[in-house]
Amino acid sequence: MNRRSRSSLEMKDPDKVGRIVNFGTAALLNSTWKKVKAEAEKKGIAMDEREFHCRGEFKGMHKGRPNKKDLEEAAAFVRSVISE
Repeated sequence: MNRRSRSSLEMKDPDKVGRIVNFGTAALLNSTWKKVKAEAEKKGIAMDEREFHCRGEFKGMHKGRPNKKDLEEAAAFVRSVISE
């Protein structure tokens, strides 16, 4: 979890946030779920157990990612979350 994400979370009003659903891409990390959950707990914000994560391109690693399949999977994930 980077400083910008952490400061964004710090500005959230727990009374106005139902829950956080972790969604991201990264070339090196597999998941930021635990880090986001730790920060969310400090604010008293619920964390959904689900997350979407896919590879991202960085300095030539994972070239072309996220790709079309990744984007389709991301869209399906978002649809499943908002359809509740």
